[in-house]
Formats: sequence, C-alpha cells, structure tokens
Amino acid sequence: MTFKNYWKWIIVALVIFIVIFHLGAIVYLSNQQTYELTSPDYYQRGQAYEQEIQAMNRGREFNTEVTVEQQNQLVVTVKPVEAELLDSSVKEVRLDCLRPNDSKMDQNLILARQVDSNSFSAPMTLSKGRWHIDISFTLNGERILFKKTLVF
Repeated sequence: MTFKNYWKWIIVALVIFIVIFHLGAIVYLSNQQTYELTSPDYYQRGQAYEQEIQAMNRGREFNTEVTVEQQNQLVVTVKPVEAELLDSSVKEVRLDCLRPNDSKMDQNLILARQVDSNSFSAPMTLSKGRWHIDISFTLNGERILFKKTLVF
C-alpha cells in the first residue's frame, strides 16, 4: 500500500488562491477610485487652488494676530497688530469650520466686529473631533486667508 501526501498540493493551491484573490481585490478597488485630475473641470479647480495659495501667502505677510481658543466655546479673534489695518475697509470676516469626516457638521459664520476694540470675534460651539478652520476677509480688493487645524 503506497501512501501519497496530497497536503502539500492543497497548501500550494490555497496559497495561489489567496494571492489571486488579493490581486483581484486590489485591481477592483483601484478601478473604483476616481482621481481629481480626471474630473472635467480640473483646470478651473487648479486655478481656484492657486488663488487660495496666494490668499494664504498674503495672510502670512499680513501683520495680524489670529487666535483660536477652545474653552466651552470656540472663540476666534482676528486682531491686527497695527489697529488701523482693519479699519472700515474690512466689512466682514468669514469663518468656515470644516469637519473632514462629516460635511453635515460644517459651519459658516460671519464674525462680528467688537465695539470696544478693532477686532472681530465670534463664540461658537464645536463638537469633539478634527476641524479645519478657515478665516478669510478682503482688504484693498485682495482676499486674505488664514488656515488652522484643531483637534478637540
């Protein structure tokens, strides 16, 4: 009576099956993903992105203090180091609080000018998690943008 060992062939077949299954899953998942540059309006999106970068660069050059504090509420203060910079030429300061993992929680708000000082601030409540804070305003016809990322 001869004994044949089929276990090695079963194990080899199982390994080949697992490799083929994983390669198929990788191909399937990579074909399901859409890429930004393949969208029909990628050129316009690139121009908007360039304008946003220029606004952020102006924000770095702008001599102002932007503080974002979290106590019971989020308090955002935009206060220029030179008080005359934010005179009446700045009508509004826009605050966008963006939640990367849940766009339903995004909040947009116009900051109110403080009566006693030449600054803008607004208290608001944000839930725990990661937030992208965008603070923007227009001064002398140019958009100025500050970005911060907060984790509560």
